Amino acid sequence: MKTHTSVTRPIARLAACGLLTIGIFTQSGCLINSYSREYETGTHISQTTLDRIEPGVTTQGWVRSVLGEPSRTDTFQPQNTDQNGEIWVYDWQKTHSSSGSIIFIINTSSKKSQSETYYIEFIDGIVNRTWTDNP
Repeated sequence: MKTHTSVTRPIARLAACGLLTIGIFTQSGCLINSYSREYETGTHISQTTLDRIEPGVTTQGWVRSVLGEPSRTDTFQPQNTDQNGEIWVYDWQKTHSSSGSIIFIINTSSKKSQSETYYIEFIDGIVNRTWTDNP
């Protein structure tokens, strides 16, 4: 019987040490670590706002006051006219990244991006048309 007790005690001690180690890691925050971040860049234009932009009616001033400055602009000469054309481009991107680890053994990470580009074409300061690219 002494042999059985002498074998059981080291196993019990090993189990107790393992539980103590897990307890220490849990208390220090090292057992499970997670990180999550979401950020946006540019100008997101809702469908409701896009619906308020009326070709032939809405002016550059109104668009600038509602949407702010565009990400970039380009000018063009409409064919067979002496009018001035301009395209305003609004870029938007939303990124969500996260990562996690368990006792520094299992590591995971993910990154999801969503983006849209909005175009508003003006002829002589009045909206001619709008469109959106969703890659």
